[in-house]
Amino acid sequence: MAIVRFDEVYAFKSEKSKYVCVLLDFKKQIPVDVLPNRKKEYLLNYFQKIPLEERKKVKYACSDMYEVYRDVVHKVFPCSCMLLDYFHLSQDFHRKMNEVRIKVMKGYKDDKASDEYYLLKKFNWLLFKNPEDEDKYGRLFDVERERKYNSHFKSYMNYYDLRRKLLEINNDLTICYSLKLELVDFYSKSTIDNAQVNLEHLIRSFIDTNIEEMIKFSNNLINWKQEIINSFTIVGTEYKVEADKGQVVVCNKKVNNAIIENRNKIIKCIKNNANGYTNWSRFRNRVMYVLDPSATFSLEPREK
Repeated sequence: MAIVRFDEVYAFKSEKSKYVCVLLDFKKQIPVDVLPNRKKEYLLNYFQKIPLEERKKVKYACSDMYEVYRDVVHKVFPCSCMLLDYFHLSQDFHRKMNEVRIKVMKGYKDDKASDEYYLLKKFNWLLFKNPEDEDKYGRLFDVERERKYNSHFKSYMNYYDLRRKLLEINNDLTICYSLKLELVDFYSKSTIDNAQVNLEHLIRSFIDTNIEEMIKFSNNLINWKQEIINSFTIVGTEYKVEADKGQVVVCNKKVNNAIIENRNKIIKCIKNNANGYTNWSRFRNRVMYVLDPSATFSLEPREK
């Protein structure tokens, strides 16, 4: 069973495209190939050169919300199931939520010394954190967390207090934050059996807000509904060590694009370290070599 992940990275700009399309093998975590173009015509032409029997071995394909990838997968991988990566969906929601924040903040632009503008400008990042998020001092929103002196409010406050004041500024912000928690809850508690029902409830929650940005996000949920449901498919198991107890536990494994995002950062480093590339073949060869841990340099033939 083959699992392929698609993503793009801004690393090699040419006349035809400014994005590099990265194809990654989910199991081996190494690149299948790196392509200079992510346009539909180019991808179709590339994959159709691969024998049909080989393409039938691909059972799952995972990508972001780029429509071209979905169209290409359906046409060239007849036996595959398309999945949407959670990270990119969450990223899209954060963009919509940030639009709401900016809209609210603009209402205070004539009074930049106000509490509202101060919070929305300096502590807006608290809106994008979850209740269970931690730093080196513990949970961010622990009500008992040590309070430090805030010169603007002239009082001792912690992140719990600041977030509470943030959410009191505007009702739309409060609703958006509540929807953010609902989205996190959906992904943490849903399974392939109940994902469809839970997703329908989630979509209704976004539509009922009557907030323009949230309704736009609900359209994305509707458009990618089946791919979101498919993302809860269990494709294997993996072993993890619990940080607090040190015990080894067996966990179900779902497909996501976490590893490919890491590889994208490496690709950007390759480009930056060379101050950019102008020759595509050299750039591709360098990327394929660096991202393949089994590729080693030797002056002598390797013994089998």
